[in-house]
Amino acid sequence: MAAMEQCRTAALGGHGSQWTACGDLEYRSYACKHRPCPQCHHAEATRWLAQPRTLLLPVPSLLVTFPLPEAVREVTRTQQTTLYTMLHRISTGKGRLPVGEAV
Repeated sequence: MAAMEQCRTAALGGHGSQWTACGDLEYRSYACKHRPCPQCHHAEATRWLAQPRTLLLPVPSLLVTFPLPEAVREVTRTQQTTLYTMLHRISTGKGRLPVGEAV
């Protein structure tokens, strides 16, 4: 946290340059380079997120999560397709899968 607070300040050091055309001096402070630092990685994160956002449908969406009882967790890990098919049918109002019906 201390390094991010000092990011792009004289505390982390830096380097100076002089423009040959006009002679002006320019000093640039070093960055902390920590991944969560908003000064270091904001532009990079924004560019990275732009591509997946193009894949989103232009409709309102909702993510629902819920815990499964411990007794059925192992079965759901090995039978994910069956579980997701049943959840989809129930959530779309098509009812439950009858026992023995192929998925």
